[in-house]
Amino acid sequence: METFLYNSLFDMNRWHAQNKQLLSEAFYQNPRLRSMVNNTCEQTIREGINSIVSFAYNKVEKLGGIVTSIRQDAILLYYQKSCAQCNTAEVLAKLDLILFTFRKQSLWTLFKNESQVKQWRKVQAQEQGDLDYLYVWFLAQDKNTRDISSLVELKNQIVNKSKSTGLPIYIETVNPRMVAVYKRMGFQVYKEATLGSCNINIWMFRYNPFNQ
Repeated sequence: METFLYNSLFDMNRWHAQNKQLLSEAFYQNPRLRSMVNNTCEQTIREGINSIVSFAYNKVEKLGGIVTSIRQDAILLYYQKSCAQCNTAEVLAKLDLILFTFRKQSLWTLFKNESQVKQWRKVQAQEQGDLDYLYVWFLAQDKNTRDISSLVELKNQIVNKSKSTGLPIYIETVNPRMVAVYKRMGFQVYKEATLGSCNINIWMFRYNPFNQ
């Protein structure tokens, strides 16, 4: 029994590590994340992105918001807004990011950009009457995978969750290639903008389960 529990725990830890590795690799060239971290060299950039991914992953893991594809080559992190309340551990984790990961010389710019994104999302939710919603924090696919079947698989899972709960889905991307993909999946753009001095274009989407 002890051996079984040990092997199960080992397999689970390995599964989580593989998921984080997939996310970090997929988002390594993401301009929004790269603009957040210390960029003295490629190693510090990679370590910074790993820290951001781990923070997001650990948060949604507690909320049951990790979804992976059958082929294990794509992953989606999401949470339900009403369930994502900050606790002491999360506050300390955010403080750790501020002190050791985020770029000190651009903290104010980072704060303004991320606050602006949250404000745009908040305004859209208010206009649509969305008291609650599902927020997709990360959606990534192995960089060596050439088709989008795994992304479609994950989309179907989160859409089924949206339809079963009656909650809309919110998601953003700074990758122009993903805009057409999300549109084909039934998401509608409600905001397209450029993030401040970073000069990063962002597309913000909403999925309405009642219009599909």
